[in-house]
Amino acid sequence: LEVSLIPKNKLPQAHVSVFEGELYYSWNQAPENTTEEKEKVQEVPAEGWISIMEGSGSLEVSPIHIDASEKQIYKIGRGKSTRKYGRLRVNDIVIKTDEYNPTLADANKYVSSGQADIVIHNNKIYIRAAIGGCRAMGGVATKVCRNEAAHELRDTESLYLLKNGDEIELGKRVILLFSTEKPEDAGQNGRPVKPMDVDDSF
Repeated sequence: LEVSLIPKNKLPQAHVSVFEGELYYSWNQAPENTTEEKEKVQEVPAEGWISIMEGSGSLEVSPIHIDASEKQIYKIGRGKSTRKYGRLRVNDIVIKTDEYNPTLADANKYVSSGQADIVIHNNKIYIRAAIGGCRAMGGVATKVCRNEAAHELRDTESLYLLKNGDEIELGKRVILLFSTEKPEDAGQNGRPVKPMDVDDSF
């Protein structure tokens, strides 16, 4: 909305009187954005990758591509689905329940079937604890570690912004890695080889 003060003798032909001799208004349609301007305004959908730190546990698939153009919530938990807490939950980032390596299987068992959610909001990528991943609600811990400083998620409503290089600790020992660039060499349990730029501010 634009308000302009102009002399009465320069009023547009199609004006409307509100108070005769004192206040008038007229409408003009704003010009349409050109195709080039629309392309500049269009925001690139947020994306990232979740992989697992070698030796800390195991994922069904790694890395997992987080893509805002595909969906807004990616659920994390042990096993593909659960009926805990009164409703069916289908996980997108699945901690393995049939891990044959006893060390990895022991780490995996401390992760809840409903641990946490990756949430895309306003084209940014966040994490929030689910009931099973919130100690305040009787679950296990969900933490975000950045440059050796750990932040525990203490409720199931707050969104915590993820940054390139963040480590997400699930339960006692399973650690997921968040990257804004696709890991160059990440197998089932492979840590990305390419170094990541870590932002040290929470």
